[in-house]
Amino acid sequence: MRCPVRRVRSSLGLLQSCPVDILKVDKSFIDGIVAGTRQTVVASALIHIAEGMHLQAIAEGVETAAQAARLHDLGYRYAQGYHFGRAMPPDALSAVMRVPVAA
Repeated sequence: MRCPVRRVRSSLGLLQSCPVDILKVDKSFIDGIVAGTRQTVVASALIHIAEGMHLQAIAEGVETAAQAARLHDLGYRYAQGYHFGRAMPPDALSAVMRVPVAA
């Protein structure tokens, strides 16, 4: 199925006019990152944009160790998703945060 050609305003233009310090990369660009798909091209470009604009880039929806490794190779230093942990209530998170990390 082909997408109809139409003009689309890019939300990337908002990076120039809005005061931001974090660029969150949507899960839709993370899903195919290990296979070297078009998503990889976008994720790679976005980390370069973030670095050039002195923004933190956060990859959303990381579900596998392979995705996390590929993102790290591309330059991402922040990520979130089920690979790192499931959502939890505040009291459970508080308990987890108090546990020292073993070296």
